[in-house]
Amino acid sequence: MGEWVPDESGFAVVLDRAIAQRAISLRHLSRLLAARGDPLSVATLSSWRLGRRAPHGDASYDAVVRLEEVLGLEAGELVTRIPARSTPGPDRRRSFDELQARGDVPSNVEELSARLGHRAKDTALILTHHSYDIGADRRIERARFHNVWVARTDGTRSVMASWRFDSPPEEEPRIATIDGATVGSTIFDRAHRTFVAELLLPRALERGETSINEYTLEGLGEQDEVTCLYSVLERRVDAASIWLRFSPTALPEAPRLIMENLQGRQTDAVRCTDGELHQVVRGFGPGIIGVDWAWPD
Repeated sequence: MGEWVPDESGFAVVLDRAIAQRAISLRHLSRLLAARGDPLSVATLSSWRLGRRAPHGDASYDAVVRLEEVLGLEAGELVTRIPARSTPGPDRRRSFDELQARGDVPSNVEELSARLGHRAKDTALILTHHSYDIGADRRIERARFHNVWVARTDGTRSVMASWRFDSPPEEEPRIATIDGATVGSTIFDRAHRTFVAELLLPRALERGETSINEYTLEGLGEQDEVTCLYSVLERRVDAASIWLRFSPTALPEAPRLIMENLQGRQTDAVRCTDGELHQVVRGFGPGIIGVDWAWPD
């Protein structure tokens, strides 16, 4: 933990009030958080409650999200009150757009999502699976996504789908099939290499309810041959996986599994067996998991 500016934002006050209203001991609160995968010591909780220190870094941010859930607070009631650090450090939390950034073209997924009326604090992704078919032309033929969301506010009616391109096609991509939701409004911002789609849930969810949806994206037609695919995780998820299937006439060379978060970047060589490879992680995020490779000459 680091030293922080005085807690003028009200984080400690709101946390102290919530704990008092629940009449819950810090020891019991610590156990509840540990059971949800975000362990915090009694000493840390006490420091936060008294305003002596405040959360910083991805792990602490996720623990604050869980605190809101355990204490029955509205989504963002504590997170938005986390005080600014007196000195910036490398362990600050990165936004979804920072995680999505590629080269010299900034990501604007958050801006486009907001234009469609989506509020990121309304939902949290807890399980996600991405699968890709790579064709003989070394480009994506089809991308499939299976996601499990949990509502963090009452009345949640939608979730978002997004895609970032390295070399975007001329035509807007499309959601070809979908289960568990219907397609609402979409935006294709070719200049920023970004596509976002609103996925409308069958009904409004109450806080804590889960929703599952599956959809297939087509028309991803990158102009260049694809040599990497990533899954960007804005928050920690219970599990995430990525599965690639290559055409028998276009097999990759030197594929590597990639994991990246604020602690660093890890790459591991992997074999492509029978034209397939995959990666599975548990309790990971925020960060990026993915695969990159080369093509034979």
